[in-house]
Amino acid sequence: MIIPPQAIEELKKIYKKEYGEELSESEAQEMAMRLLNLFSLLRKTPS
Repeated sequence: MIIPPQAIEELKKIYKKEYGEELSESEAQEMAMRLLNLFSLLRKTPS
C-alpha cells in the first residue's frame, strides 16, 4: 500500500504537536503502515 506524501507530512505535524519530537520520513512511513495494518486487522475481526 502506498501512502500519499501529504498524509505522511500530516502525520509528522500531528506527532510533532502531540509529542514535541520530529519524525524522519522513514519513521513516519513505518508508523503510518503499522496504523493502517492495525485498522485493517480490526476491520476483519468479528464482533
